[in-house]
Amino acid sequence: MGRDADAHVHLDSKRASRHHAFLTLRGTDCVFFDNDSHNGIFLNGVKIHSAVLRDGDVIQAADSTFVYYEG
Repeated sequence: MGRDADAHVHLDSKRASRHHAFLTLRGTDCVFFDNDSHNGIFLNGVKIHSAVLRDGDVIQAADSTFVYYEG
């Protein structure tokens, strides 16, 4: 995710890096990673570098907020 045109999740914000963060599957877990962005990422209000996502987690990147749902 980021503000670059090739991002799968486009963040339309000057606070977002071109390649701000990414999600990947590790087994059955979805892992959210900061891509060394300037403003970082937050999970449930806490700044993180990476974390396994759980149902109902709130993800913040730049000016965007997402809720992660399993299934």
